[in-house]
Amino acid sequence: MNQSYLTLPYQYIADSPTTKSYAKWQIFEEYLQNPRRAARLGVNEKLLFVKPHLKIPTDMAPHKQEADWPLNIDTRLPAFHFQNLSTSTTIEIRGEEKVLLIEKPLSDTYSAHLNIYLEGKASATLLLLSPEDSEGLSTLSLNIQTRKEAEAKISIIVIDSPKSATALFKATRLEPNSTLKETHILVPGRTLHLESETFLDQENATYISSYAVATPQNRSASIQTSAYIKAPRTAAEIRLAGISHNGELAHKGTIRIHKGSQEARGKLSSRLIPLTPNSKVYAAPTLEIESDDAAEAQHSASQSPLDPAKLFYLQSRALTELEAKRLLLMAELDKVLPEDAKREPTVQKYLELLLASLEINIHK
Repeated sequence: MNQSYLTLPYQYIADSPTTKSYAKWQIFEEYLQNPRRAARLGVNEKLLFVKPHLKIPTDMAPHKQEADWPLNIDTRLPAFHFQNLSTSTTIEIRGEEKVLLIEKPLSDTYSAHLNIYLEGKASATLLLLSPEDSEGLSTLSLNIQTRKEAEAKISIIVIDSPKSATALFKATRLEPNSTLKETHILVPGRTLHLESETFLDQENATYISSYAVATPQNRSASIQTSAYIKAPRTAAEIRLAGISHNGELAHKGTIRIHKGSQEARGKLSSRLIPLTPNSKVYAAPTLEIESDDAAEAQHSASQSPLDPAKLFYLQSRALTELEAKRLLLMAELDKVLPEDAKREPTVQKYLELLLASLEINIHK
């Protein structure tokens, strides 16, 4: 791409109102106006609960080759990312488990790209754990593809420091008869923006994507998820549970079932929980059904606090207010997670961290 990112908009007028309207573009602009490549990267070792197989980057030299990216680059933030790449890595995982640790900048900006190919019963965990004193911007693009008949899983964990920022771009494509289950656990710093697009254009592919998100005080997250079903007997399910404590959280989810997608299934849900009157949450689920032979298509959105009656019931059984809220919040998070993810100790530890990020004033 030759056009400078500074000539592009963050979003187009036709995009409004969407989750992009709630993104904190002004925070990203602070980094983009005078970008400097990060001199130091790091990770919060206290949050590293599993040993990584690979640390990225392995080389801080500037990136020279173009990354493999299937989507148009016509807005400012992704254009900045690809014009300022520091590293691009291709990883093939064949029937094994891999943990990838992606270092974060202590200041300034750092941009990385990963091509991830999943074959057989492959499993990948991506960890982005900001050092406690990090104030930098991290941008990451993921080009994820499953091989034919794969039964793959991928977990993406982002735990940011209060003064850092993250942008994540994800493009996913599934080959025939393959299944991909995604789990995201996201705790932003100043702000986090995520754009995910998934393409199911091969028969009998199944995609299940789950998000657990928390926005503590004065932090924000804008999540945009899209799945495009273009082949018979394919299925896509996107489900998000988000909690905000004096922060901001927006989710726009889209599933489009194209013509010719016989017996396709699409399910989309968004459950957003404001813990205080000053918490701002926004959900916008959209289904676009062009096929006249879809087997299932449903969507739901909920923007409401925890049920006071349930809180009272638990407190009447000798739980404190904090314990009751934690129990109900964990139940909401468990609803969106795949069953196998609930049994993974690493996932559970990061869910505990997610709730801990809200606990300082959760009872107020």
